[in-house]
Amino acid sequence: MKTDNIPSPDQLIESAHDMIPGLRERALECDQSGRIPEATIRELIDNNLFNITKPCRYGGYEMGWDVFGEVVMKIGSGCASTGWVFSVLGQHPLLANRIGIDVMDEIWNDNPDALIAASKHQSGTFKKVDGGYVGSGISTFASGCLHSDWVLVGGAPVEDSDEVLGPMLPIGDVEIMDSWHSIGLNGTGSHHIKYEDIFVPDHRARSPKKPPSGGIIDAPLYRTTGLGVPFGLSTVLVGLAAGALEIFAEKMKSRKSRAGVSVADFQSLQMRIGESAAEIDAARSLIRSHLKSLMETVENAPAPTGSGGFEHGTWPDQAGKGIENHNWPKRGTGDDSAHIALANSYAATMAHNAIERLSYAAGASDLSMEDALLRCLRDSTAGIRQYGINWDIARTRAGRSFLELD
Repeated sequence: MKTDNIPSPDQLIESAHDMIPGLRERALECDQSGRIPEATIRELIDNNLFNITKPCRYGGYEMGWDVFGEVVMKIGSGCASTGWVFSVLGQHPLLANRIGIDVMDEIWNDNPDALIAASKHQSGTFKKVDGGYVGSGISTFASGCLHSDWVLVGGAPVEDSDEVLGPMLPIGDVEIMDSWHSIGLNGTGSHHIKYEDIFVPDHRARSPKKPPSGGIIDAPLYRTTGLGVPFGLSTVLVGLAAGALEIFAEKMKSRKSRAGVSVADFQSLQMRIGESAAEIDAARSLIRSHLKSLMETVENAPAPTGSGGFEHGTWPDQAGKGIENHNWPKRGTGDDSAHIALANSYAATMAHNAIERLSYAAGASDLSMEDALLRCLRDSTAGIRQYGINWDIARTRAGRSFLELD
């Protein structure tokens, strides 16, 4: 199903921007209910924002990380939990492509709006059977699972082998455990997933030991699944920081001190706003620079092959011929990826610092759990603890890279 009348990137970014007032109005409901309001999910779908990374074959646009990042920042500016879920679910067409066209046909042919969550294997195993695999287990932190039709489990072991499985499971076949009650990003509904004696047909199971079922789709975006993914989280926090700055400035315009003086006249407050604005601008510029460079690189990258295109060697194509991947490097290796991780994590850290500086200046009157600015701080505190944007990990890795340590 090809997409006609594909909107321009500017149109998609403008649609996301127009959602910000409504997202802020529903942000408290999102936080307290532990899930994204259905009205928000419907608006994201109706604005075609989940189509940004989806293959054209299924009605998507196959646009780049640069476009996706701009949209995530807009959504994150309105509501961090919504931005987080949109960013996570919005990237997963790339992971589906690594399993193969057969599973993507199953996901989107009958339901073009189907959404895919993902989770990390925690316990349990699968075993190989005729036509597929059977297994039981628990996987963790499936952000957006409450709104998804499918969930991808990463890193599940297969009994009596060294095979590691990535099964795609229908959400109706699993149990969503009530496990996510967080200080921040509570609206992401990042619950654990439990499955028992579930059968996974071969075409729904990704394994480095077998080619994707039905082949894969080649587009520049799909050649860099690993390198682009981390920016999906940092862009949420940078957008959140921009929103926090707007919320804080609006509050301070009318606030009076205990002595009846306008706090907007305090130089200390003006300096905090200026410093935070500079940090947010620097973080945004850093991300934009890297995403632009990333997309320029992949335009000339070789076509993906194998299990998603990131392994050396050859796989037979549907005609039985070998496809050489021209030694395109494995994802997650080399100085380039360490540098990307460093920039990505530093942008998130600057965004958090900007929010923390503003929240402190707001004083004790803004300590209510229903306060919008405090929610921004709680959400950014939860966000920067994620492995993919952890500052300690990223700067250590970069330092070791510069020192040429293994």
